[in-house]
Amino acid sequence: MQEDVQSKIRSLCFRTEVPVAFEQVKSRFNLDLLRYLSPAFPRVIIQKYGGEKPGDEIQIRLDFLLFSWNWDCCIAENCDEPGHYFFVDEGRRLPPFLSMWRHRHELLAKGNHTLITDQLYFSAKGLWPGFLVRFLLKMQFGQRDRLYKKYFSASS
Repeated sequence: MQEDVQSKIRSLCFRTEVPVAFEQVKSRFNLDLLRYLSPAFPRVIIQKYGGEKPGDEIQIRLDFLLFSWNWDCCIAENCDEPGHYFFVDEGRRLPPFLSMWRHRHELLAKGNHTLITDQLYFSAKGLWPGFLVRFLLKMQFGQRDRLYKKYFSASS
């Protein structure tokens, strides 16, 4: 079974460079940013935000008006070095369209700019075709370029 899931892992990578210094971006990579990035639909209800260190938990509920799905993640690893920061959240309790989730959030200093990378690894579950899940994630995460630039330009 584990081999079957491994063979169906898909990935997506999104990169955004913002004209803001690394330390300033890192200091604002928090719960407020998660709220800002949350879509209008489905409504995202953040039930718990433990932080970005290994063992910290994040629990959200996706509210689709007539029904809702829980999505719980645990921070599996992080790195906090000068000019380089990342943390990885792994899905524990996932919506019915996912069987596996791993999201690496990374910041890298580039002079007075910062490169933000969202690296996603996921597997579709059940009757949900992988291409449909991939499309939905592309729609959601594809907006982050614009949102990151707007959010961090307000702080510069």
